[in-house]
Amino acid sequence: MSVLIKSSLYLVLLLSFQLSFAQSQQKEVTLYWDASFSMQDRNLENDFELLNRYFIENNELLLHLVTFSNEINLKEDFIIKEGNWLALRKELSQTLYDGSASYNLLFKAPLSHEYILVSDGGGYFKDLPKSFRNPVYVINIRASVNNAKLKHFALASGGDFLSPYLTMKPIVSGSAISTHIELSGVISDEIGPLKDVTLQVIGSTIKQLTNAQGHYKIKVKQDAILEYSFLGMRTIRSSVPQSGIKNIRMISGNELLDEVLVTVEKEKVEEIL
Repeated sequence: MSVLIKSSLYLVLLLSFQLSFAQSQQKEVTLYWDASFSMQDRNLENDFELLNRYFIENNELLLHLVTFSNEINLKEDFIIKEGNWLALRKELSQTLYDGSASYNLLFKAPLSHEYILVSDGGGYFKDLPKSFRNPVYVINIRASVNNAKLKHFALASGGDFLSPYLTMKPIVSGSAISTHIELSGVISDEIGPLKDVTLQVIGSTIKQLTNAQGHYKIKVKQDAILEYSFLGMRTIRSSVPQSGIKNIRMISGNELLDEVLVTVEKEKVEEIL
């Protein structure tokens, strides 16, 4: 009997050790989300596009969310499984913005395998760490901030620098370099994902339909223009973002919404000003 009890105890301890070891092997990421006042007037979809790209590549992890301004506003943990980060996205969408950014509150214990900093660079750079044990990926959502310092900080850590502002610029047609890219995303309306949305590459016969989850994946040239159409919804034309991720929210109507034309016209106006 005592041998049986000892064997059972051994198995329990072994399983407990294996479970704790597996948990210790889980990738942990800390997301620092700048909630200072200067961050409120922006298009969140630009940030979400790059975060979605990250979660496609890192689809199983424990994420520690920290929102901050001149103090830590929120700390909350999220489990990312199979790239599903809807709960995190909902929380980020509800962020309240106020105060100024203070970087000296960040990069404290506990350590994560990787860090993501979403900020416009409004804090004091001297407050950022000078030495790193783990990579930091910086998402910069402004075109007017000091990109060079943010980029240097990210690369010095072994991470990378990502700017939605750069990815939103259309690639000029007729460019000497016209490489292909795998473009993917989800098409939805105010209710949820849309099945059988038609994707048409303008000027070619390349065409595809979204699946039941509203998802699509298509290989196109980087300078291609895509048209998204669905019965009862406004047709949308869009250029290909360098990130390779393009999510579309369709709205009812029968007009053509040309994102490419809108972007080009906006840049012309800015040049005149």
